[in-house]
Amino acid sequence: MKKYLLEIGTEELPAGQINEAQSTLKNSFEKELNQAGLSFSSIQTYSTPRRLAVIVEGLAERQETTSKKVKGPPVKDSFDEAGKPKPSATGFADKHGLRVDQLDKEDFGGREHLVANVTIEGKSAADVLGDLVPRVIGSLSFERPMRWGSSDMKFSRPIRWVVSLLDVDVVPIDLDGIKAGRQTQGHRILSPGTVEIVQVDEYIGALRSRNVIASPEERRQIILKQVQDLASAVGGKARLLSAPLLDEVVSLTEWPHAIIVSLSSDYLS
Repeated sequence: MKKYLLEIGTEELPAGQINEAQSTLKNSFEKELNQAGLSFSSIQTYSTPRRLAVIVEGLAERQETTSKKVKGPPVKDSFDEAGKPKPSATGFADKHGLRVDQLDKEDFGGREHLVANVTIEGKSAADVLGDLVPRVIGSLSFERPMRWGSSDMKFSRPIRWVVSLLDVDVVPIDLDGIKAGRQTQGHRILSPGTVEIVQVDEYIGALRSRNVIASPEERRQIILKQVQDLASAVGGKARLLSAPLLDEVVSLTEWPHAIIVSLSSDYLS
């Protein structure tokens, strides 16, 4: 079983759009993997103002090989009087990589048809991901998407980098000239610069070492505790910790740090 990491690195996303984008990313990934017949055990998504990410665990190494029957033209219309195949028969056989003598005949509602028994070899996980990831990214819709540079691609904010790793290997993806690799970015101010992700398991820790907490739920708990502790330290009680405001602050930060400020008494008189 394998692990896959996709990170979409952007300029700062609007805080009000991040939660929905993260949810859509997970749902779209699940849908595409299921439709592709590539099994997995779990999907976990992450987000910060500068990134949307997903980690798929327990991913099968390749699709299962499948077989199916394909109904062809009626037998009576497929051969001439001498029994020689007509274009309808040869064309049907060629379409499925078979010879006419490899086709079967089956009855459908009292009418005999040619049938192709087709074996579909399963693709590797890397090949499947290379096909479906651009569709997943394209499924992320925003209220006012934008284009940038000479690109025709639309997104909430310009995409600046993409990380695409299957265990330790880069899965090639080209988003209108943006090529996927293994380099992400640290905190814009506290730890600027690139961070190389060698393998999927390093992702969360590598970001944390560069002042980025990828999990919005972890940031939420940190903000709650810091604000409540600081308020208690000065004999106060934290207010306005309702969901909308807290959601916004969580989506505005990559490395939360609460502070207490004071105002001059002149302004409070």
